[in-house]
Amino acid sequence: MKNISKVLLLLILSLFMTGCSVDYTINIDKENAKEKIVAFFNNTTTNQKLIEQITNNKTLAYYDNDYNESKYYDISQSKDKKNNSLALTYQYVYPIKKLQYSNAIGECFYNKSVIKDQNYITLNTSNGVDCIYRDGQKQIDKLTVHVNTDYKVVETNADKVKDNEYIWNITDQNFKNKSIYMKIDYKSIKKSSLSNHEKIIAYIMIFLFLIFIVGLILFRMKQNKNYE
Repeated sequence: MKNISKVLLLLILSLFMTGCSVDYTINIDKENAKEKIVAFFNNTTTNQKLIEQITNNKTLAYYDNDYNESKYYDISQSKDKKNNSLALTYQYVYPIKKLQYSNAIGECFYNKSVIKDQNYITLNTSNGVDCIYRDGQKQIDKLTVHVNTDYKVVETNADKVKDNEYIWNITDQNFKNKSIYMKIDYKSIKKSSLSNHEKIIAYIMIFLFLIFIVGLILFRMKQNKNYE
């Protein structure tokens, strides 16, 4: 129990140090939810030492009561040279019904649920985000939540929808009234628009086809002229 408390404390420290921003991403399919948390910190000596300590210790993703097992995050660190910041990344793949036991989600929402029935996967949290402030002190400048799924979303309170990505932007200005809600029809695939790469390929194919048609017309015109 002492070791579990220690790694949980490290998780809290890493995610909620003053002045950091956090990108929280979940990729959802029918059976699993892939959780990825990236916390960005100022590039200081103190933060570098803390990140080294965190990376070298296990951090609890959740405790599986069904098997009496502790599940741990895959942790990595990197430097964002563009913004001169430090990035600490946590990743874990949950069975979809286990996502609600995520320690990271529990730090931000008092109540949360992930329900899967015969047709839908429903994600729902209580109103108000607890992790922006801690003991009256602001811990996170900005928390951005991304939920990605190829399935049709029939209901959501996301701030922004971009193709198959649903985005919530949470700051110290709106955190008291924020919650996460999605109802996903996992039996229906959403028809998504083409990616930028696919669009470029499509444009090139159309351009080449037009050149072929123009070339064919000019060739036939030349043949007809020679025949005359």
